[in-house]
Amino acid sequence: PDLPLCRHDVNWMETQRNNLEFIVNLANQNGADIIMAGDTFDVPRVPPSITNMFLDEIIKLKGTCYMLAGNHCLPWHKLENLKDSSMGIIASISMPATHLQYLDTMETSENGRFEHVAFLNDEIAVVHTLTFENEIPYGANGTTAQELLNKYPHKYIITGDNHTGFIYKNNGRMVINPGCTLIQTADMIDYTPRVVLFDDGEISWINLPNDKTTISDQHIQEKKERDARISAFVETVRNNGKISLSFLDNLKKAMNN
Repeated sequence: PDLPLCRHDVNWMETQRNNLEFIVNLANQNGADIIMAGDTFDVPRVPPSITNMFLDEIIKLKGTCYMLAGNHCLPWHKLENLKDSSMGIIASISMPATHLQYLDTMETSENGRFEHVAFLNDEIAVVHTLTFENEIPYGANGTTAQELLNKYPHKYIITGDNHTGFIYKNNGRMVINPGCTLIQTADMIDYTPRVVLFDDGEISWINLPNDKTTISDQHIQEKKERDARISAFVETVRNNGKISLSFLDNLKKAMNN
């Protein structure tokens, strides 16, 4: 519900609704189902207005929306807490009539890394875990796409958690990481949110609506300027020995000077 620091949308709720509407319309135009690989919500419990907005749009889908819970969706990142979350509501009403199918998942932890796995069919696995196309960045507790292909026998593995989209291919098999659908952090200002349209092995990237005029890193620049002023103040104290925050003391000092 909260407007991200990097965004300046007039109506943040409407921006999110329009984004959902675009995805559902795209699926309907192509006769497609939707696979969401986790982290539908940013926190485990969102206001009813958020849950209802999602449901209002997703029931317009003519096909089926397959979903699982990501780590952001679960209290303490544990599947056992599903019923204590907003995603738990969606899981409870999951049925073909609602165009929703919550996927039963296995929960594993690899060296402390959250990993949820659901098998959609013999060819498609949906895995919510931090996955990178090739090398794992320093300090990140993730896995590589090839490691997932080595671990699971499926031809196609759909992954969530990494907000940057990529497709990794090897010997006719793929790891498809669609990435985020809306920019919510300043370090992704130059990123274009996309969805993957998948049709019998054919892959297309479809750009999502992304008004870059509503995104800025102004709050980061302001923080840098504030930090610079604090550093200057600390340097003044260091060089002058001591400084007083008393108005009277500073007034006397100014008069004496």
